[in-house]
Amino acid sequence: MDPTNAYETERERELALAVEHMEFALEATDSTTWVWDVDDDVLTYYPSARTIYDQPNENRDDFLSIVHPADRDEVAAAIETALTETGTYAAEFRLAADEDRWIADEGTVEYDSDGRPDRMIGVAWDVSERKRRERQVAAQADRLEEFASIVSHDLRNPLSIIGGSLDLAAETGDPVHIDRCERAVTRMEDLIDDLLTVAREGRSAVDVQSVSLAEAAVNSWGMIETGDAELRVETARRIRADPVKLRQLLENLFANAVEHGSTNPPSHAREDVAEHGSTNPRSHAREDAVEHGSTSSHPQAHRGPIEHQDDGVTVTVGDLSDNEGFFVADDGPGIPASERDVVTEWAYTTDDDGIGFGLAIVSEIVDAHGWALGITDGADGGARFEIGDVTIES
Repeated sequence: MDPTNAYETERERELALAVEHMEFALEATDSTTWVWDVDDDVLTYYPSARTIYDQPNENRDDFLSIVHPADRDEVAAAIETALTETGTYAAEFRLAADEDRWIADEGTVEYDSDGRPDRMIGVAWDVSERKRRERQVAAQADRLEEFASIVSHDLRNPLSIIGGSLDLAAETGDPVHIDRCERAVTRMEDLIDDLLTVAREGRSAVDVQSVSLAEAAVNSWGMIETGDAELRVETARRIRADPVKLRQLLENLFANAVEHGSTNPPSHAREDVAEHGSTNPRSHAREDAVEHGSTSSHPQAHRGPIEHQDDGVTVTVGDLSDNEGFFVADDGPGIPASERDVVTEWAYTTDDDGIGFGLAIVSEIVDAHGWALGITDGADGGARFEIGDVTIES
């Protein structure tokens, strides 16, 4: 055999093997190489455009047509910048046919003897899985931020109760205030258990049980500083709900009503009681309501028009007329119609020095149960939160 022919045959075998290896590598990584003849506007892919694009594209316009419309202008600008300025091209974009698929595309411009762009050589590969992981990490980071906000927000109420009750116990010597501390500690333990589930599983598990709505309302009222506010319970229903989350929902709705509806802020209530040595009947409201089956946090249930005592807001929990849920309403200033779509967003607040999480937590609990949340005007001019699609037991 002619040595020259033998050498060429060996080189051909080596070249074929190299091509085979490259094809394997490209297929294994969902990649394709490409060459774009700039003057003739001809795109050539190897092994094929279908490797990642699922359809042929033979020129610049064809290529841009498969890019998602939302990303198309950015990709076109990157190509132009490479040709006129940088000599290198890089872009990441979604496909028009499938916005869940992401492609990374990079290339280098080669120039002719006159210094004009002659062709661009590059490689494109599927990065959908990386993008999915990035979205997952971002979602976990957002959830962690929400988790930290919920921890600081919802543990504040029982902590405040403990502080106020200890002050009152020291002033009056009445052991009932120690009992309130114990209940607040139990409430904190329940919240912490639930929040740890969120931290471990990335979501909040819903343990649906038969719950007395009236009892949940009265217990929740006892976990916030209510000042001169008053609770009115007008329901005897039992519903299917997670008891911990239902109380969390009610506590946040009550706190929102009290904070925005009372002219005597709750933060002053503890000081007023301690200063005058009073054991305000409302401090015993929870025990009275549970022990005697009252439908109000006041020793006697209110009937007819509501009259304020000490300018405090009145909060009412009742049944929806369609028999599919319940409402929490107050007679405070209400929520403007223009803000009802945004008050449940994270960090929404009307206070200059505050960050609002309460109503966002309410919205999440509603969603976790598969319920529906509506915000409207209360019968007495305040805000009314309607919780619908609730399973009623009795």
